[in-house]
Amino acid sequence: MTRSFIIQRVLIKLDEISELEESFDSLRSLADNLLDESANDLLMLLPFHWLPLTGMQPANDEQVENGTTGYINLPADFLRLGKLKMTQWQKPVFYAYPEGHPVAEKQSYPSLRGGTAKPVAVISNNETGKRLYYYSVKDSHMVEDLDYVKFHEGDQMPDNLVDPLTWMAATKVLQAMGEAKGHEAAMMQVNNWIKTHQ
Repeated sequence: MTRSFIIQRVLIKLDEISELEESFDSLRSLADNLLDESANDLLMLLPFHWLPLTGMQPANDEQVENGTTGYINLPADFLRLGKLKMTQWQKPVFYAYPEGHPVAEKQSYPSLRGGTAKPVAVISNNETGKRLYYYSVKDSHMVEDLDYVKFHEGDQMPDNLVDPLTWMAATKVLQAMGEAKGHEAAMMQVNNWIKTHQ
């Protein structure tokens, strides 16, 4: 769908839940400015089966940290992990813990870290970009499957996600305008959409 069509849908949602006194052009401009941020915030909330995934086949060299752990350098457009499965893992992981999370902190201790039966992935930021650390393998660092969600502009979103996207953009516009009640009502619409599409 075109960006202008999506923004028009945002304006309709705003009209449904709030009586804003801003000019039409002002609201349109604000919705346009917040649309890409809204798309990426929505992608962070959606359950796995709704995610627009991009496959990735990393080089299998220069990623070994020690005998049983390693990392994968991530592309600049990486937003969120979709799925990671190392060949020796019994199951994939669909979530990567951020640095500082208690589960991520445990990976520093060999006796506590994830293994082939209960693997763990951790996202780390460094001076060269983002890395995806995996814990742990027996001896092979071959990647069997890796999918990620890339940053999206609002008009790049799949058509079936336009409805929750327009509600998410409405929340951003209302929040920017200090409309707390409207913001809460729009966010409730986003959450309801996610719940009914689990």
